[in-house]
Parts: sequence; C-alpha cells; structure tokens
Amino acid sequence: MNIHVAALRRLLVGWLIIAAVVGGAGYWLGLGQISKQLTSLAQNEVNRLTPLIVKRINGNRVQIAELQNMAEEYKLGGFVSIEVFDRRGKRVAEKRDPDVSPAVGEVVRILMSRTLNDDSLSAVRVSENGIEAIRLSVPLLDETETIGHVEGIYVV
Repeated sequence: MNIHVAALRRLLVGWLIIAAVVGGAGYWLGLGQISKQLTSLAQNEVNRLTPLIVKRINGNRVQIAELQNMAEEYKLGGFVSIEVFDRRGKRVAEKRDPDVSPAVGEVVRILMSRTLNDDSLSAVRVSENGIEAIRLSVPLLDETETIGHVEGIYVV
C-alpha cells in the first residue's frame, strides 16, 4: 500500500472522530441550553397564570370546572400535554394535543413514568427514537406555601 494513501486514511479517520466528538458535544450543550430556556419559559408562564389558578385549584366543583375550561382554551405552543395538580397531588385540569404521532405518544408514556419533585422546579429529559422531549414540573405558590403544581411535556 502506498504510504500517502495510508496517511490520508488515518487523517480521514482522525478527522471523522474529531468531528463526531465535537458535533456530539455541541448537540449535548445545545440541548442543555434549550432545556434551561424551556424551564425558564415554563416558570414565567406559570407565574403569569398562577393568580388565575390559585383562585380555583383547591376550590369547589364549579371552580375546578372553570380551571378545566381554562386548560382547554390554553394554547399548547409546543407542549403536547399540560396538567394542573392540587396540593394533594390530584389532577384537577389537563390538556393534551390530540394530534400527536404514535412515536411521540411513546415518548410521553416514558416521561410520565418518571418521578418529578412537585415542590420545586424540576425537569427530566428523554431521547427515544430520534425524538427529544422534556417533562417539567413547576410549583404553584400562594405567597409562602405550595398549593399545587403544573406539569408539562414539551417536544424539542
């Protein structure tokens, strides 16, 4: 074998390895940045809606029905599922995107099996079959106490 061909092959293999490492690191860091931005966005949105939710979350049946109507009218904007839980962990309102594909549905099922902390902002990320998704839990605070939490699943 020609020494030039062998050197060229080694350079090509080395370049491919470096490109894969740098590309993988960039992808991982980029996904981490998306996760941080999404968490911040979710926190801001929940903070904006908290006064409306606080009035209804631990109320009577009429107030719970109003909360469910709010959830139904809410625009998901990238989220495939949003759920509101009261202080006892009981789901009181939810909205799901009816047009999710079976592959996204499988990712949602996997994410729903993961446990999140209800008392603080928390997130878990899953990558399955080429689909990246993040499940967020944001506490609902009424002055000093946690009165419930909101969970959402966002497909990246």
